[in-house]
Amino acid sequence: KKGEDTTKLLKYIDDNVIGKNGTFFGPFGRRKG
Repeated sequence: KKGEDTTKLLKYIDDNVIGKNGTFFGPFGRRKG
């Protein structure tokens, strides 16, 4: 359950944050959108 929630959260972040703000600092380090 928790794993699925985390996946959904990361998917939400990918859809709504990454690519709009350029660089996103997440749980796995810096990622460029």
